[in-house]
Amino acid sequence: MWSRRVIERRIGISVSMNEARSIMRQAGFMEFAVNSEYFIYKKKGRIIPLTASGAPIEIVVVKAGKGLLVKSRYSTVILFDNGYLDKLTDDFVAKFEPT
Repeated sequence: MWSRRVIERRIGISVSMNEARSIMRQAGFMEFAVNSEYFIYKKKGRIIPLTASGAPIEIVVVKAGKGLLVKSRYSTVILFDNGYLDKLTDDFVAKFEPT
């Protein structure tokens, strides 16, 4: 199965954009673009990954009212998507929700 799909999650009430950026850096993602309304972080990976967890990933976080919209995708074509991107996105959503 070819995967160039985008995983999208909405968070009703979330941490601030600065806190979300800090969480992304702590997770090993590099800042690619920052604006007052959104930011893009990327994580390097193999160009031809053997597993989905080794693939380069791009995550976009957009300010959406009092919450955030999180979009993630692989930066390359994945032949066999085993749900890794869904799990990674859900993990960030959990971290972005206020405690």
